[in-house]
Amino acid sequence: MPEITIEEVEGDAAQAVDLLSDSHWRDLAPLPYPPLPQPVVEIDMDEETALLMGRFWAVKTAGELSERALALTEHIILHINGAHYTVWEWRWRCVLALRGKEAGDVEESGSPPGVADTTPWPSASGFPTAVPAPALEAERELHAAVAAANPKNYQLWNARRRAAAAAGAGALALELAFTGACLALDAKNYHAWSHRQAVVAAAWEESVARAELEATRQLLGEDPRNNSAWSYRMYLVRALAADLAGVDRRAGGGGPLEGGATVDPGSPLIAIEMDLVRHAVHAVPSSQSAWAYALGLRPLVPAGALNQGIAELARQVLGAAPWSLAALRALRRAEGP
Repeated sequence: MPEITIEEVEGDAAQAVDLLSDSHWRDLAPLPYPPLPQPVVEIDMDEETALLMGRFWAVKTAGELSERALALTEHIILHINGAHYTVWEWRWRCVLALRGKEAGDVEESGSPPGVADTTPWPSASGFPTAVPAPALEAERELHAAVAAANPKNYQLWNARRRAAAAAGAGALALELAFTGACLALDAKNYHAWSHRQAVVAAAWEESVARAELEATRQLLGEDPRNNSAWSYRMYLVRALAADLAGVDRRAGGGGPLEGGATVDPGSPLIAIEMDLVRHAVHAVPSSQSAWAYALGLRPLVPAGALNQGIAELARQVLGAAPWSLAALRALRRAEGP
């Protein structure tokens, strides 16, 4: 698993001198921030920041997809504003225009010359490939630097999703390692979990899903309250259940499987999950996530097949922890209509 360290954020400090030098920008004068119809407050910037942002707006206005524009976006992301949506967007367009294998690989109908369609993620049926490995590795290094400073940066994860899609299914191990490093810093980082689910779904293999079940089991052993881990595990179990039932694993995000299909409630898949819930609620009786997970398994099996087991488990827990409202709610739902 790669380490994410704060020192990586300082990686391009020497590059700032070139970006500030007028000799590289004689053909392009800085522009002010685009006017807003109803401005609220002016952004206060020092002279250097104002100059670099002015050059960025000039680059964007001119439609310039160049090496200097690419370098400028990197500096802004690392040293000025790592969450600037427009800068990230322009950077990706530069990557596609400058590094794309062939124009036909990256351009789509309706896109300006040299600018690819920026659909955030491919369908689960496969990955598009448009950018060669060295260019994508440079993007991954930038992502690691930004994650070191702010692993919950929305723009970071959008950029990571695009790069993963461009890399193809062969990048799965890299993406699992990257999200693993982020989750090691914060095991409830929703962005990391969402990205992990997306790449696993796009490059689906049962063996990978089984390994992911084991990984989440370990995390839930450390913290049975980790709702993000429970949610991701539910995705994996639903997908595996859909495969067992012979239906489309991509159909729907919750509730019954496609066409009302079900799996045997005595199958190892369901038995293992109920055993995991049992350990979790005995360890932390008030874990709403664990109880919700148990109830969420019910649509995967024939109607009512898990209600008795959930009710019995809830009574056991209430016997030792009568104050557990989560267990009481699960009991009522299991026994209800």
